[in-house]
Amino acid sequence: MGILENEIYKGDFVHGKRTKHPTYYEDVVEPIISKEMWSDCQVQKKK
Repeated sequence: MGILENEIYKGDFVHGKRTKHPTYYEDVVEPIISKEMWSDCQVQKKK
């Protein structure tokens, strides 16, 4: 389930997730899954 919840698997990084003002960085590392697949999984997870 970690891949479905962590942005790092799509290549992005969120610094300070538990704070009121997290910083979002895109394309930080080589993605394991595509951004499209990650987004599709977020939609399915909400259903």
